[in-house]
Amino acid sequence: MSDLHHRKANLLISLVGVRFDRGIGEYIRLYLPYLCKEFKNNLFIVSNFKLPLDLLQIIAKYNCKLLTKKISTPIFEQLYIPYIIRQFNIKAAYFPANTFPLIKINDVKYIVTIHDLIFLSKDIKPKKVYQKLGKLYRGFILKKGIKKIDTILTASYATLNEIKNVFNNISLTNDNVIYNPFDFSKHTEKDDSILEQLNLKKNNYLYTISGTADNKNLEFVFSAFSKLKNIYPNLKLVVSGVPNKQDQQSYSKLLNLLNIKDSVIFTNYISNEQKASLISNAKAFLFLSKSEGFGRPIIEALLYGATVIASDIEVFREIGGKYIYYVKINDENCLVDLVDLFKNSHQNNINEVYSYLRSKFDVDILSKKLIKKLYNTIEEKK
Repeated sequence: MSDLHHRKANLLISLVGVRFDRGIGEYIRLYLPYLCKEFKNNLFIVSNFKLPLDLLQIIAKYNCKLLTKKISTPIFEQLYIPYIIRQFNIKAAYFPANTFPLIKINDVKYIVTIHDLIFLSKDIKPKKVYQKLGKLYRGFILKKGIKKIDTILTASYATLNEIKNVFNNISLTNDNVIYNPFDFSKHTEKDDSILEQLNLKKNNYLYTISGTADNKNLEFVFSAFSKLKNIYPNLKLVVSGVPNKQDQQSYSKLLNLLNIKDSVIFTNYISNEQKASLISNAKAFLFLSKSEGFGRPIIEALLYGATVIASDIEVFREIGGKYIYYVKINDENCLVDLVDLFKNSHQNNINEVYSYLRSKFDVDILSKKLIKKLYNTIEEKK
C-alpha cells in the first residue's frame, strides 16, 4: 500500500480506555501490527495505561511514537488527545473503540470504529456504577459527535444497519464494514489440565463466556440451564468472564433459587490454552447474549469444533451462518427444546467451517481493507 503514497501524513491511533481481555481489545491487538508496519514513524499511539508486552515490542520494532499518560479516560480523550493533535500536527486520528474527542483541531480527519450501539439501548440496564457511567459517556459522545466523524467503520453489517436506522442522514455502505479479525496462521494448543482443576469430564458440561453486563444475559443462561438440568441432573455449567469473587457471589441467591448452585462453576482468569480446552471438551458452547457488536467467542468455538448454541440475533446469524444453533432468549426452555442435540451431538465439517471463517475474518485480508480506508480518509478533500 505504501508505494502508492509518496508522503504519509501523521496518523494518531487512540488506545484510550481499551481493555485487552475483551473483544474490542483483541480487534486492536490484531490490527495494530499491520498499522505499525504501514505507517512506521509517522504513527502516534496514545494510551492512558501500560500496553501488553507484545504490542510494545511491535511499536518499538517499527519506530512508532508511543505517548502514555495516566489520566482518566474522558479527560484524556476529550482534552489531552486534541492537545496532542495540535502539538504534532496530526492529519488523521483513528479511534477504534467507539468513542472520540468532540473537539476537532486543524481540520484533522476522524476515523471511528463503532462496534455496537448497546450504550444507546434503553433495554440494556447496567447494574454497576462504572457500567452506568460508561454507557452514559459513550452514548453522549456518539449522539453529540457522530456528524464530526469523517469515516465511520463498523465490525458487522448488523451494526452498520443499526447506525443507519438510528441516525438520520448518515451515509454508509457495505464498504464501511471491517470485521473483527482472526489470525488463522496461529494455532492455540489446548491445556487440558484445566479440566482436572475444575473436576470436569469431557461432554459433562456446558461452557459459556459471559460477563456481568446486562447485555451478556447471564441470569437467563442460568435459568435455561436449570430447565435442562431436570433432564441431565449431572450436567455442569462452566462460566468464564466473571472472575471477580464478589461478582460470582452476587449470583448465589439466584443459583440457590434455581437449585443449581452446586452445578455452576465460575473460572478465574484463564489462558487461551485453557479456554481452548474448555470449549473443545464441552458438550456445547453457549453464547446467549441479548445484543453484541460482534461475538468473537462464536468463531473461536467453531474453530475448536464445538457445538455452538447462540441467541437468535442478527449479528450472530451474520457470523455463524448455518454452522450454529439459534435459540430465542425469551424462552427459558430453549435448551430443553434442543434435547435431541444433546443426546446426539452434531459435528460440523471442520474443513468446511474453517474455509467459511477464513473467507470472512482473515486479518491479512481485512487489514488491507482497513489501511485503504485510512488512506482514503486522509487524502479526501474537505
